[in-house]
Amino acid sequence: MVSLQPRRPTNSQVGCWSVFEAFATGAVAEADAGGGAGATTAQAASGDATYEGGWLNSQKHGHGSLTLKDGSKYVGQFKHDKKEGKGIYHYPSGAKYSGDWVNDLQEGEGKEEWADGSVFEGQFKAGAKHGRGKFVWSTLCRYEGEFDNNDMHGEGVYTWNDGRGYSGQWNRNTMAPRGKMWWSDGRTYEGEFLDGRKHGEGTLKWPDGRSYSGQWQDGKQHGSAIARTAKGLRRKSIWKDCAPSCVMACLL
Repeated sequence: MVSLQPRRPTNSQVGCWSVFEAFATGAVAEADAGGGAGATTAQAASGDATYEGGWLNSQKHGHGSLTLKDGSKYVGQFKHDKKEGKGIYHYPSGAKYSGDWVNDLQEGEGKEEWADGSVFEGQFKAGAKHGRGKFVWSTLCRYEGEFDNNDMHGEGVYTWNDGRGYSGQWNRNTMAPRGKMWWSDGRTYEGEFLDGRKHGEGTLKWPDGRSYSGQWQDGKQHGSAIARTAKGLRRKSIWKDCAPSCVMACLL
């Protein structure tokens, strides 16, 4: 059964994704419409569904329309009683999927649209977003890149509606292990991430010429680093929780 329940957030920095993720599994519940063998078209109904369209050997086959009692509706191609080929599935919530189907599941190229205006376009496999795609939320946050089993995973670019952006690698909806992030005020960070936070080696630059190049821990400047002031003075220091605890040397 296709689920339209929102996913539990996995990363506060990518909250736009967490709220509207849906279509997690591609199977769609349906009832056998009945009918006779050898007919080329059929109109049939059961307690759970009504069907009108192509028919072959007591199975939905060819182009047809299947309507479920909850208001869900599929219009498109069937093959031996399963959705196969091009088709559109409408959900009671107002969401819909249009695109390719294989063996009753979304597979190939497709488009998902929600009633709030959120849209996903891209590749599917076995009912899940898989491959390359673009997701634009109603909040105007957007992601374009690789998906794996419904997750942002691989290489991709995410932009927030406040001017922030991230380009790089993703691991199950979190920024990791390497990438570049930018802010609307001109700051940039390039380096390592862990669970969506700056962690490991990386460089943060400010538009006035300041920079910090060195170690990070859980999103904070922590460890050995070289910091540069706006006037060009460079210091090698040990940092702890975003503050220098020991200046080791001033550098030319």
